[in-house]
Amino acid sequence: MRFTTRRLVKSDIDEILEIEEYSFDQPWRRKDFISLLRHPNVVNRVAVIDDAIVAYASIELYGRRADILNLAVRWDYRRQGIGTDFLRHLRRHSLNDRSSISFAVSEYNSSGQIFLRSAGFRVTSIMREHYESSDEDSYYFERVPGQPPQKYLPCNRISGYI
Repeated sequence: MRFTTRRLVKSDIDEILEIEEYSFDQPWRRKDFISLLRHPNVVNRVAVIDDAIVAYASIELYGRRADILNLAVRWDYRRQGIGTDFLRHLRRHSLNDRSSISFAVSEYNSSGQIFLRSAGFRVTSIMREHYESSDEDSYYFERVPGQPPQKYLPCNRISGYI
């Protein structure tokens, strides 16, 4: 499915919040997105089809590294390749010279974990009690350009680290 991309602007936030609230157990709030719009090292992009936002991402840049702070696809556009194509577009146009790209994902977000593994990301660490409002952990995924994607093999939470 074809989409265009552009910078996220303040008037997009209501639409983004709908996707955010549907996508995450601990969604970001309006003030979180507004603060990122003001941050000089953060790239905020949206994917648009027929004037509707179908995906968004916020990425913080640190020299040759990039941390994906948030990325989501609208519920009725999932499993159609939009997330994969959007991430590929971001890597090509916003992250092209970065030596590594990282993303922290909740231990309960199995669809996000599978998505990142299929996109060539690998778990490099577990961040214990990562979220302020709960005791859940997150997996820290990294992608180093040139590494082939890893096939997802289901396993329990600890087996991959023994």
